[in-house]
Amino acid sequence: MVGNQHERLNKSNKLTMARKATYDQDTVKELRMSVIEASLMVMTDDPKVESWSAYKKELILKIAPRVLPTVNEHSGPDGGAIQISGVDIVVRK
Repeated sequence: MVGNQHERLNKSNKLTMARKATYDQDTVKELRMSVIEASLMVMTDDPKVESWSAYKKELILKIAPRVLPTVNEHSGPDGGAIQISGVDIVVRK
């Protein structure tokens, strides 16, 4: 009996995990932009921010890096090429 309950739990978990997340792209875009704008206001000491609580300011600054796009560097130390050693590179034509 315990084995059957375990199998049912696994099946229900698989169904739950397979569910596709859906959300409104426009709403997400608006939310990101509002967080970015609010973080700029906090960092530039905008007069509107004076009425905000310290908690709200800290929360906005904590969330801000997560809504900004990430920049990936694909260059060497001084902006040059990345040196790869110990790998045989074969270029096919």
